[in-house]
Amino acid sequence: SSQEFGGRTTVTCDPGYTGNGPTSVITCDVSASEVTSGSWTMFTCAVVNCSRTLPTVMNGTILTPSATTYLTTAQISCNIGYNNTSPTFVICQANTQWSMPGTCRIIDCGTTPAIEYGTAS
Repeated sequence: SSQEFGGRTTVTCDPGYTGNGPTSVITCDVSASEVTSGSWTMFTCAVVNCSRTLPTVMNGTILTPSATTYLTTAQISCNIGYNNTSPTFVICQANTQWSMPGTCRIIDCGTTPAIEYGTAS
């Protein structure tokens, strides 16, 4: 890319960020009021947002996060009688989608105990 008048260069936003303009090319230009020096056309990279609609978890819920921007996490809360399996949260990804949640599995108490002078059935 040239740094002289008319020079052009391509801008690439980092993962999780998106460009705010119609093109990702910036140009070295001069303004009518300042013809002796140049400047690059404006371009900024802004953080991406995921949907406020969170994935669903059977036998549980995902707690509403404080934000929906890239790398924000939201905790999974299982219903009573269920345990959370990994991952215990969802995360807003660079592609603007929430990651897949873990699952809430029913708690297993194991085999019934031996009852002295009795039975469990």
